Amino acid sequence: MAHVRASFGPSLSLVAQALSLPVDSIEASGEFATARRRTAIAAGTLRPGTVATQRMTVTAVSGGRPLLRFAATWYCTTDLDPAWDVRATGWHLKVEGDAPLDVDMRFPVPFERLGAVSPNYTANRAVNAVPSVCAAAPGIRTTLDLPPFTATLAS
Repeated sequence: MAHVRASFGPSLSLVAQALSLPVDSIEASGEFATARRRTAIAAGTLRPGTVATQRMTVTAVSGGRPLLRFAATWYCTTDLDPAWDVRATGWHLKVEGDAPLDVDMRFPVPFERLGAVSPNYTANRAVNAVPSVCAAAPGIRTTLDLPPFTATLAS
């Protein structure tokens, strides 16, 4: 799980830094479920009993208690062993605290188009940051160092 901690830990640390909250350590864990039956996917065929989904959880710890937690579940089928509560598409955002939230975001495109559309959900923010990054002083910058940015929709 070192690669998961190294990949997602810096983001949690940056959020904690933005909130002026101390982080003592970053922990990571993972689990998986297998396909119940033969399933055809774009990359090939999943056989019963082969890994069909993975869940990873990365936690920023402060004072021996979880402070921030990011969990991602990536799956190729919803027919899993053991059965997991996975949605057809989209993201689920849950915030616990003084202003709790529980939000489901669906991708309103047919499943066949999901592969062509879904990269935009993560790439658009980075693409829209290009002008701010180019205007920034030389060196490594984080979201905390850059001004807020929005999409430029004019051509």
